[in-house]
Amino acid sequence: MDKGWLNELECLYRTLVVLVKDVVFISEYVTPTKPSYSKDGLFFSELRRRVDAYFGTRSRRDDPRIYRKTLILFTLYGAAYLALMSTATVETSVWIQVLLLCTLGFTCAALGFNCFHDSIHGSFSANSKINRFVAFISCSMIGASRLLWYQKHNVLHHQYPNIYEWDDDLETRNNLRLSPHQPWLSKFKYQHLYFPFIYALTTLEWLFVKDFAQYFSQKINSSQKTPKFTSLDHLEFWVSKLIYFSFFVVIPLFLFSIPQYLVGLLIMHVSLSWVLAAVFQPAHVMEEASFSKPDPAHPQMTDEWAVYQMKTSVNFAPKNSFLNWFSGGLNYQVEHHLFPLISHTHYPELSEIVKKTAAEYQIPYHSHPSYFGALRSHVMMLHHLSKVPETQPASSIRLDSSTAKTTLL
Repeated sequence: MDKGWLNELECLYRTLVVLVKDVVFISEYVTPTKPSYSKDGLFFSELRRRVDAYFGTRSRRDDPRIYRKTLILFTLYGAAYLALMSTATVETSVWIQVLLLCTLGFTCAALGFNCFHDSIHGSFSANSKINRFVAFISCSMIGASRLLWYQKHNVLHHQYPNIYEWDDDLETRNNLRLSPHQPWLSKFKYQHLYFPFIYALTTLEWLFVKDFAQYFSQKINSSQKTPKFTSLDHLEFWVSKLIYFSFFVVIPLFLFSIPQYLVGLLIMHVSLSWVLAAVFQPAHVMEEASFSKPDPAHPQMTDEWAVYQMKTSVNFAPKNSFLNWFSGGLNYQVEHHLFPLISHTHYPELSEIVKKTAAEYQIPYHSHPSYFGALRSHVMMLHHLSKVPETQPASSIRLDSSTAKTTLL
């Protein structure tokens, strides 16, 4: 038998073993070099002037459309949950149960994209109390911690997108290689094949393991600490978790057998995880996006903040009205990163302003016309990152899709 084939099989086996072990291990804290941006130039000041002119005296938040959507999603969530729990006492086809589990998973994702995400950003309402209330309710419904998400997403991801050791969205505890600056390991060789299995476990790990690991360790990951929690912060964390676990652990275990419960929990979370990954990953881990790692000797980046946001963010399927509605405008990732405090309902109109201004200042505006084109680019990027790198440049880099090589910007 061909020994080369056996070696490949052995390598794949070892990769799978490593993936199963230490899913959420958080190593000793190491302080990374903090990046800084160049002073804002003419591009962003002109862009803000044009956006201000577009709104005039109109509110940038509290759009009636987001309130209607919230009512629809809350109602669908409640109906799917009650219908699913009723199958414990009413004879129901197993396929109907699977459909309800997937519906609940999809609805949780939509709640996350719209209510959870926007309220924590402060773009849901101009009233901070409404944002706080919607954030607490949605956190309790989907199981996530508001405070840990704020640090991970609003602080680290939005300020430092695609910056290795700062953007926590690139952190997978070495289960995947999502940045050219991340050290290459042999197990990454097949990541473009096994990534769906890693993505499938995202929310099970996040809600049942990672939130608690971060809470008790006071670390977001091996490079970033959590902010100090107040007494009210601690109370909010535990109350929201208690509500979620009551509805998704205690009540179901009273109604279903343990095997039924575990299979159902897995189906719901796999559907939820895949939907989240299908929206968040094509927004940044892409062939055309830039990636950076601060140079300790020269931590200031050559780009201003707004230009760097443009280089690291990618829109997809902007004409797909359902995707825009379902994803909370996250398919307009460029506009979201530039104006996170504006309601996502305005992104389609803002995109025309951003695109025109970017062209005038010769700044890249990344956008895939179709969703599947964006998905293909993400998979191709995973494939590229699975290969042994020739070098590890210290400055910003991007993938030249025409040559499949990493080039300096």
